[in-house]
Amino acid sequence: MAVALLAAFGGLVWSEKDFRWRKDRYDGWIELGLFLGEQYPGKVLAAEAIGKTPYFSRLYTIDMLGLADAHIAKLPPVRQASPGHEKSDGAYVLGRRPDLIAGHLRSDLSVAPDLDPASYQAAGYRLAYLVNVANERQPSGQDIIPAPLGKEAIWLHVFRGYSYAVLVRDPAPTAPAPP
Repeated sequence: MAVALLAAFGGLVWSEKDFRWRKDRYDGWIELGLFLGEQYPGKVLAAEAIGKTPYFSRLYTIDMLGLADAHIAKLPPVRQASPGHEKSDGAYVLGRRPDLIAGHLRSDLSVAPDLDPASYQAAGYRLAYLVNVANERQPSGQDIIPAPLGKEAIWLHVFRGYSYAVLVRDPAPTAPAPP
């Protein structure tokens, strides 16, 4: 029976391009994980994509879609989406105060269905990086770039393949030392 299942599904898995990872092939999720782990060691990441990026970053990760978060997993679905992508709680994620938030960039510059710029900026986050998570390197070789200023400049990069974004929480301002 096991041999029959392996024969039936093994070919399907092998033919799926996402399962054929090779060390010499570019993978934006791995690249992002290595970058975040190197640049932000010991920080907390909240992410929509909780596979390769958290694994390669070695950062503690909050799952923004509830696949691995008990609070979000117990919520009712809030939108029609592919399985595992129909729940979220942006206020809860912001309340946990992760150092970094990573998600797919939406047309209004939201990084999750309920994490729009007004809410994340009010919580002290700024758009810091745009990431190419396509299966091919950018011609420039720069696959993670500082986010440009202005919505038009950001969208120009999105059209070039930089469709994933990383927000960084700015440190709280410190009180000036007394004179």
